[in-house]
Amino acid sequence: MLDCGIHPGRDGIQSLPYFDAINPKEIELLLVTHFHVDHCASLPYFVEKTEFSGKIYMTHPTKSIYNFVLQDFVKVSGVPNGDEQLFDEKDIENTLSKIALIDYH
Repeated sequence: MLDCGIHPGRDGIQSLPYFDAINPKEIELLLVTHFHVDHCASLPYFVEKTEFSGKIYMTHPTKSIYNFVLQDFVKVSGVPNGDEQLFDEKDIENTLSKIALIDYH
């Protein structure tokens, strides 16, 4: 699977890709191309809330910024803890240990 982003013009579950149209258990590899929210921000949801168990790859700069971008996303999304919150800081932290680094070149 290439990228795992959120639609920036939608809120909550409506902002996610159509994960129900695929079987997350069948995805063997997820490659995140860069750290923009429309390319990486649904990764914590996909990894922690579905049955995905494949490998995740991104470059070192993307992984470094990914953490900051998503921590900020949680803070500014304006969604209090509850049903509409897609993921939290713990979910982001859990994904970090599952990401393998690849060389940019």
